[in-house]
Amino acid sequence: MKDINILLKKIKNTLTPKEDVLFDEWLQDSYENRLLYKKLLQLKNEGQDAHIISELDVNASWESVQNEILKQQKRKSILLYGQKWVKYAAIFITLFGTSIILKTVFFTPEELIIGEEAITIQLENGDIEIISLSKKKLIKDNKGNTIGQHSGEMLDYNTKLTNQYSKTNDYSTGELVYNTLNIPFGKTYKLTLSDGTIVHLNAGTSIKYPVKFIKGKDRRVFLNGEAFFDVAKDEKHPFIVNVNMINIRALGTQFNVSSYDEDLSINTILVSGSVSVYNNNKNYNPEKSLILKPNQKADWNKGNKEMSIETVDPNIYIGWIDGRIRFYHMKFNDIIKKLERNYNVSIINKNKYLEEKTFTASFDVETIEQILESFSKNSNHTIKYRIENNQIIIY
Repeated sequence: MKDINILLKKIKNTLTPKEDVLFDEWLQDSYENRLLYKKLLQLKNEGQDAHIISELDVNASWESVQNEILKQQKRKSILLYGQKWVKYAAIFITLFGTSIILKTVFFTPEELIIGEEAITIQLENGDIEIISLSKKKLIKDNKGNTIGQHSGEMLDYNTKLTNQYSKTNDYSTGELVYNTLNIPFGKTYKLTLSDGTIVHLNAGTSIKYPVKFIKGKDRRVFLNGEAFFDVAKDEKHPFIVNVNMINIRALGTQFNVSSYDEDLSINTILVSGSVSVYNNNKNYNPEKSLILKPNQKADWNKGNKEMSIETVDPNIYIGWIDGRIRFYHMKFNDIIKKLERNYNVSIINKNKYLEEKTFTASFDVETIEQILESFSKNSNHTIKYRIENNQIIIY
């Protein structure tokens, strides 16, 4: 590694915003980079002061990491994702001219240094890639074929990249290969699937999807979190979203699905077209499925497994796509969950008065402090709070 200054400043938490972007790009460039950073971060966490970290012979460590990687590549059989632990030899680092040995570290591939605020793709083979919002990159399959690309805040599998993967060949005749896209709290992202379907992903969401749909088979994806789907029309290949205990089946339509683990219900809001909602433990039967019409919302109660329908204004539920947060007669405890996901904070509410109180409000560019002040003014009850690091405590 030619320039270690940015890495050392990252260890000491002194990066400028511009340098932080450069570090993110360096970190995602290779497996070796992430391993080196993990080793140095571990040393710091074991008690070494920042000024001592700055004296590390990083270049020597870098060569040692590369040598260990080469050795491990010769023993690929032990690199089974989720099944084996990988043992790396100790790395020699010089501190003030004295050689010390880091403790041997055991970890699985998914434990590589990945910040909680990183957007990641987990490939079929278990490898994890970090998406940089400032850098374009091609996505490869395990054979080296280009299957997509990410650029800015979008990951695209429908762009014409190669003869094998092009818009004239949207369906594969081979086996399904799934990737999983993970969006952290505080961020949103856009995904274009190989068939042209566009998916907007809200904060704290993950979606498992085929890099290529199979000819003659349903187009099926698996969602945990919230997403807005603009489905490419194809009557021969129904599009199915699997969320927890239900399936949402569509042909060509627009709808929003919210299914976070911490929520008590799963809701589906239809914007245009039509969708069928049914239990995922049963085969699809149009006569026994719930058919939604535009502007209808279906709520599936996770507890009693019952479905309810009501007519709503879809804009209240899909404003997050444009960066707006809207609450309509929503309990404060449920509002907290949305604020935590949107602002990437932890909120502890010790104010019993607010728990069941409902609010109707709309926000877009406000800070979390401004939102709390707004609730305080409109609740006839002063809301006091304090912020400690990334945690908000309400009294």
